[in-house]
Amino acid sequence: MNRYSAQPGWYPDGDGWERWWDGSGWTAHRRQAETGPVQPPAPPPGPGPGGAGRRPWWPWAVLVLALVVVVGVGVALAVVRPWEGEEAGGTAVAEPAPVVTGDQDGDGLGDVVLTLFAPGDGTTELLGTSNGRGFDLRAEEIDSAVAFANRWADWDGDGLEEQLSWSYDDGSGTLAFRTTDTDGPAPDPVTLSFAADGRDADAALIPGDFDGDGATDLLVEGPQGRLDELWVMVGGGDGTFADPVLWGALPNAAVNYTLLTPGDFDGDGDDDIFAEVPAETLTDANHSYEDYYSGADGYRQITSTGTSFEVGDVVEPTDFAWAYVAFDPGTGPDLVAGLGHNAGSGEIIVTTYELADGRLAARPGPVLRDPAGELRVTAATASDVDGDGDDDLVYVAKDLDTQELGEIVVLLGEDGALQAGTGWGRLPQCRTDSCYVWFE
Repeated sequence: MNRYSAQPGWYPDGDGWERWWDGSGWTAHRRQAETGPVQPPAPPPGPGPGGAGRRPWWPWAVLVLALVVVVGVGVALAVVRPWEGEEAGGTAVAEPAPVVTGDQDGDGLGDVVLTLFAPGDGTTELLGTSNGRGFDLRAEEIDSAVAFANRWADWDGDGLEEQLSWSYDDGSGTLAFRTTDTDGPAPDPVTLSFAADGRDADAALIPGDFDGDGATDLLVEGPQGRLDELWVMVGGGDGTFADPVLWGALPNAAVNYTLLTPGDFDGDGDDDIFAEVPAETLTDANHSYEDYYSGADGYRQITSTGTSFEVGDVVEPTDFAWAYVAFDPGTGPDLVAGLGHNAGSGEIIVTTYELADGRLAARPGPVLRDPAGELRVTAATASDVDGDGDDDLVYVAKDLDTQELGEIVVLLGEDGALQAGTGWGRLPQCRTDSCYVWFE
């Protein structure tokens, strides 16, 4: 970028305003342009020795220099446009830094975090740091009580994803937060009065840009009788959040039976939700968690208007996918990948969908088939592991009989199309007869 050496001072900034140039760049200081009489410039000094009969040359040089400065300042204003992202009066508004999906260490490559939970044998958190060709894995034992309440997102607009944990106190209605971000505190606690049928109320937290302003917001899902309310805490892009506002509700729902995945599925700039929900009516025992729901699954499209949610009808899928993942193809609306298993061929089937008018519509092109034997997909996520701007798909699978865990498999995204899967890292094996793996 060119830099101009104009003297510090006030310069026109459009609409009757002036902005201060400090000699090297534009500042945030603005003022109303002066409208009073302007003092005429001091008369030029007389000609130098021997110059009585010649026209002085320096006024033309000053004029040329002034024109160069004015043109340069105009170009700088047009290119830099320092007034954008500011409110009237010159108060700067921070613009969130661009985020590479999954990037937690600032190297421009997406990473992953997995939780390995073995009942009776503790809980392990696995951080997979991408090197562009594979994951360098680091394991840490964590408290099982908080293992189910972690999310990663760029809470404070610094371009990095940090972990945010939450807890909900059913007695006081307090939703509290903890964060791994060392640059600032966690969001302030809020009070939400949830009430469940036959059990203590619980809550789930989902990050997304639901109002389309470029900053991360927090969606809080919690029960109110037989439905789940959807509250949104709008983010300021600096680690602060507004008080919760009720944007909508899910009928026939309970936190443990729903999975909400954000994504801009209609391409309007704000995040919508792909909601995996029960397709059959929940019973009293289902709501109290005394009898865990095992009926048919369905999905809903929840569309954001920027200030509220419009909840679509329940649709039963036809692909029998074990997992769904929303991902950004780099251009156009976000897409949904469905991962299933063909027992006859021993393959994991990956189908890419558009979510239009409340239904999954398969995109044209071949369906990916990854050899897997008896392994079934247990968890999947999106992360831009190669840093090219297109989200990639990452999944893990295990043998449901032997509990053997497979590799961490990556399907690289290229222009909206997923490529064949390759192994990027080996997971530690379960130490008990049963274990569970999921991405945070």
